[in-house]
Amino acid sequence: MKVCAHMNLGPYQNAHFRADSTSEAIEFFKNSLVSIYGNTKNAYTDNQEPPVMDIYQQCDDCDAMMNFHDYPMTRYEVGKFGGIKKVSV
Repeated sequence: MKVCAHMNLGPYQNAHFRADSTSEAIEFFKNSLVSIYGNTKNAYTDNQEPPVMDIYQQCDDCDAMMNFHDYPMTRYEVGKFGGIKKVSV
């Protein structure tokens, strides 16, 4: 299923990605974190919220600045040890 992925990568760093599948969006999320932090483990700190990615059914209206969806189908976040985990919303 095609998805919109909205990512909160860190303070003042947001991204939007349209993907053909959730696994493609997760791979983009990991690569974005690696390009910013060097690896996914460095993205997690105890004094700030971890980076998250919300997955929605794909639309044509969203971009990195605006999200036109109501509630995410799925949320992924970076865990303490750098893994990407699915969390409840």
